[in-house]
Amino acid sequence: MDLSLAQRSNVRLETQILIGCRKGNFIDKLNETGLTHTFVGMKNGNDVRPSILKLLRNKFIEADIIHIHTFNPIVYLMAGLSGKKIIYTVHGNFFFGRKKRITDSINQFLSKLILPAFTSYITYNSRFSKQLSDRLFNTGKIKGVIIPNGIFLENSSNTEMIPDKNHRDFIADKFVVGTSSRFVGVKRIDRLIQGFALFAKDKNDVVLMLVGDGILKNQIEMWVKDQDIQSKTLLTGFQSAVRSYQNSMDVCVFSSQNEAFGLVAVETLGLGKPTIVFKDAGGMLEIVENEFNEDIVEDEQQLCSRLNYYYKNRNSKDKELITRRMNLAADYTIQKMEERIFQVYTDAISKPAEK
Repeated sequence: MDLSLAQRSNVRLETQILIGCRKGNFIDKLNETGLTHTFVGMKNGNDVRPSILKLLRNKFIEADIIHIHTFNPIVYLMAGLSGKKIIYTVHGNFFFGRKKRITDSINQFLSKLILPAFTSYITYNSRFSKQLSDRLFNTGKIKGVIIPNGIFLENSSNTEMIPDKNHRDFIADKFVVGTSSRFVGVKRIDRLIQGFALFAKDKNDVVLMLVGDGILKNQIEMWVKDQDIQSKTLLTGFQSAVRSYQNSMDVCVFSSQNEAFGLVAVETLGLGKPTIVFKDAGGMLEIVENEFNEDIVEDEQQLCSRLNYYYKNRNSKDKELITRRMNLAADYTIQKMEERIFQVYTDAISKPAEK
């Protein structure tokens, strides 16, 4: 959706989003954008009704370039049979943090057959995603390039205060360690909770703020209770104004393991915030490595030490360091992503696919 918004500024493109099912958290937001979009009306990922196949075929034939962001064998086959150039973007659904399902294994097998047969060009959001995709899905045979995901960066001065007064009161005059995340296995929020508990043992002016929701919410509440930090922890639930919460954090921690990329780290760096990640963070590590190696930690004990560093220096406002963080985030704008993607479109149209 963000990519399509950025593509509206490109006079050489006309885009349309094709969506399988009319459900999900972003449908209302999509309608607000005014982006051209069509719902296929699939009941599920295995819907092969003739009307569905016909609609897919007709929509694909209308296009010059088909850009697919998630693998569905039925959709991909119909795209391939249209004879049009297909760009496939690997966003990194690699089964981490959850049990691998039978359908995952089936799609993995089918992707090894279908992707090389029909794909003109493949893009990856990180080196980590490319390495795993080449191994798991046989994509190394396809011409490709790494294009990091991008976001719309805003000036931190335009960020409003946290809308919930109770949340504002809870963190008032406190040193806030926070994260904004889906509560799922790959995010490894247990590591953040354990590291914060070590850090908070001898401190009464610190808060752990967990912004988000997900299937592990109850488990996270149990971890907080087990570490005896309930009085120092704020679980905000899902927040649409997440930027205001990020801006209220003194240190942002993303404890993900094997994350494909991690735009949330770009968001907090764009606010000039210290952003800590773990050494096994996957693609998220690539955002901060070399520039901020001191904010890469091995384990919960090192996380504790790094939090102590920022706590002891909490009154320091190093403008040069803040600018470095914001400049790093500026490398990951949606506009730069759009430019790189358009170059891929141009190459795919002008050259035969390399198999």
